[in-house]
Amino acid sequence: AADHGPSWTTGLPGVAAAAVHLPRHEDGLATRLSALGDGTDLSAGHGAFGALEALSMLAGRGDATAATALTRTSGRLLAAIEGQQHRCATPDQVPSPGMLTGLAGIGYGLLRLCSPDRVPSALLLEHFRPPTPATAPTC
Repeated sequence: AADHGPSWTTGLPGVAAAAVHLPRHEDGLATRLSALGDGTDLSAGHGAFGALEALSMLAGRGDATAATALTRTSGRLLAAIEGQQHRCATPDQVPSPGMLTGLAGIGYGLLRLCSPDRVPSALLLEHFRPPTPATAPTC
């Protein structure tokens, strides 16, 4: 029984990321992940952007519930940031520059929201894959 908190390393988002790679993932996972985006911590390692990454993986594999939750959770996160509520996973949610617990992870999460095909997942240790000539944008 895994911790159902928002932590990427010990909570539901990390478990969901692993489960997606199994032949069949647990029903209801997307619904539980979307609820984690309601907290005040937006960090990648312990907060809402970690949950968003897991939702993105599920949606990319055809989970319609995850796709809906991804849209809704993304909107909530953008509204929180616009309202200057970009809280970190540090004591007293003090702004810090960290990738997993701080502003760097929040900023990187925003880049992933903007362009998920061009910005690889730092949480999954993905690397950049240049677009093929057929799919490359023309300027």
